[in-house]
Amino acid sequence: MARRPSVLVYIDLVQDLDVLLPVLLTLRQQTGWRISVWVSSWLDLASPRVGQVLRAQGFATRSVRRQAMVSGGGPSLFGKDLLLTASESTAAAHAAGHALVLRARAAGLYTATFQHGLENVGLSPDSAGLWEDLASDAIFCWFDRRQARPDLPGATLARLVTIGRAPAPLTAAPPTYDLGVFENLHWERYTDQERDLFRDCLSGLVEARPDRSLYVRAHPAGGWLDDAAQALSGRPNLTFVSSAMARRQTEGGRDAAARVRRIITTPSTIALDGVMAGRPVALVGRPDPTYAPLPVLQGLADWLDFADGRADGEADHEFLNRWIAPADWAGSMIAHLSGVLKR
Repeated sequence: MARRPSVLVYIDLVQDLDVLLPVLLTLRQQTGWRISVWVSSWLDLASPRVGQVLRAQGFATRSVRRQAMVSGGGPSLFGKDLLLTASESTAAAHAAGHALVLRARAAGLYTATFQHGLENVGLSPDSAGLWEDLASDAIFCWFDRRQARPDLPGATLARLVTIGRAPAPLTAAPPTYDLGVFENLHWERYTDQERDLFRDCLSGLVEARPDRSLYVRAHPAGGWLDDAAQALSGRPNLTFVSSAMARRQTEGGRDAAARVRRIITTPSTIALDGVMAGRPVALVGRPDPTYAPLPVLQGLADWLDFADGRADGEADHEFLNRWIAPADWAGSMIAHLSGVLKR
């Protein structure tokens, strides 16, 4: 009887769990491969949600220090065939995962990483127009690789494997709020005036529509919206989730998007989460070609129009079709991995 492949999975950032949990469940259910899950000790402290969710799903985890990984240590690779990550690149925030991928490749393991966001490091340039490198043998992406950015480095393009995107969790709660307002991770791209306008429009919406229930969620790894918490406190029609609270909730961003009937967000993957959940979505701030043709709200009047249903998300399907290939994500992933492991 052939030996079952042994898979090492490394989880390092808050967003990693939502990317890798459906992968873990699929590999366990459909392949029976041996799986070991390692979580950075930083994440264990910053987001207890990760360990809680994994344990609830029957996955034991082991902890490893980021610095140990960067220094060339970390999990033993002996007897392992495959390494899966959700965030690895030459960017400083991904140093631990990147170091592990380089060590795994040198040891002969096959390595694969996953797209985890619309503005994914390595698949989009940074704010200075520069590209980070990914070291993994395969980069599983949501979009048709033939529609990749024309300026994507050739070495990255050659390793793209289109699999589509896993559907939203089946455990997502039905909508309980009229409107959700979300922030993204990339606060540094905005001026003080733009951030002030965002907060002013949010406050104006809460005051002008006291009969609407609002769910406001700071990004778990961002948090610039936390500054608005005090100004919005005491409003009976508003539920505010700070970045610290978001890191500790058992639900992820995709679950949160499903809790609301309409979504206003700064440029963020939550826009895609919302569209995939069937929610009308509008962008706030400056227009961004990545999110075209979603409507862009420029001021309080636009916010109120969208909250009142006068912009019904007619562009949502076009946005979705740009970013998600119509593929069997689980079947495509397993077929690729099974094929390379048999070589």
